[in-house]
Amino acid sequence: MSHSDVRAIVDLQIDFIVQNTSDATLQCHYTDGWGPSPSDRAGQEGLQDCLLARYQLCAQHEVSPGGLGTDWFDFTACLYRNQAATDTIDDKMKGFNATIAYCAGLQAYSLPALKNCAEGPRGLALLEASHAVERRLNTHVDARGHHHPDWLRIDGNDFGNNVTVDWLHAICAAYAGHPKPSSCVATGKGLPLQADTLSWGPAPAV
Repeated sequence: MSHSDVRAIVDLQIDFIVQNTSDATLQCHYTDGWGPSPSDRAGQEGLQDCLLARYQLCAQHEVSPGGLGTDWFDFTACLYRNQAATDTIDDKMKGFNATIAYCAGLQAYSLPALKNCAEGPRGLALLEASHAVERRLNTHVDARGHHHPDWLRIDGNDFGNNVTVDWLHAICAAYAGHPKPSSCVATGKGLPLQADTLSWGPAPAV
């Protein structure tokens, strides 16, 4: 997402894997490996994961200036770059909250508005809607029925967790508009993908 002209043609969506949602708790993981365990009896790691999903969805749908484009993705990228802090579960969420505040500040988001959304009914509704999309489109499920978290679709084509794909090439090849973004032309990545090298999987039924 470092090419601004490619950003302009991408309708980027991120959806999140949870086990269940409830208006009685912020928790969304229970027996899927992220819930309570002998080493984390309160399920704090899962709780913080649920909150991270809500904050990212609220950034995208509620507080991102203008509500358009992919500027909200910079907020998400900031959170992942600082994942060591948001994954810390024994500091009473000091690192988690500081990271949310820091990343929101970089994007000039209103922290109170973001928090009210994420920890309130709107955050729950956004997470439920995101969960429904993930359940419908993510076909990558392990033997225990847990959905694999790394999956990506471009223009209906399911790449799963393919780590060899050149994403700029895939996006440029999928774009049917004219002219192609200059980043696609300059890198020669507007050419069609070769089926024998990248293997486009069949798109799941929608």
